Amino acid sequence: MRLVSIITIASVLLLAGAAQAAVGENIVAGITTGAAAPNITYGVWTQNGNPNNLTDGNLTNSYDHWGDANTAPWWKIDWVDDTPVSQIKIYGRTGYAARMINATVMLFDSTDTMLLQEVIDSSEIVNEDHSGVRPTWTFDLATPILASSIYLDGKSYLTGASIDRNVLAISEVQVIEGILLPEPATMSLLVLGGLTALIRRKK
Repeated sequence: MRLVSIITIASVLLLAGAAQAAVGENIVAGITTGAAAPNITYGVWTQNGNPNNLTDGNLTNSYDHWGDANTAPWWKIDWVDDTPVSQIKIYGRTGYAARMINATVMLFDSTDTMLLQEVIDSSEIVNEDHSGVRPTWTFDLATPILASSIYLDGKSYLTGASIDRNVLAISEVQVIEGILLPEPATMSLLVLGGLTALIRRKK
């Protein structure tokens, strides 16, 4: 019975290690602005809306952060401790997908080393027609990354009668915690070691 149990548990762990699914909680939920981490910080340019809207769980609230023609707006959330991250979800402002073109999403660890850099895919952007469609970008990490902060850098340069600057237009940001497991090969060695020990005990 114990032998079967060990094999069953090992099989589940091996499958989990191969899948590395996004199964955890949203690390940044409820974190707000403040002087000390965990906190939200942002650039000193013009903002429409509260930056805390990005972590309040309400997709109807939005946050527009404007830079100028030469400076990109930015937004950062720091949750202090290095935590395995398996997925990032960025919800854009409804009808304003074009304002996220070329925005950069980055993950850093507690030593301020950049571990991930992704650019919002402009191929998914449609005309900014205010049609009520909420754009969403999901970044799935095959292997969780140990990170302590996320940084968004706005690179969408808009030119028009009233717009001539860089901008971020976001409704919500979610950083999903992952499960950091040994590689399948390492797990196999652990399982074999356990089985060997069990056989020796039976002898």
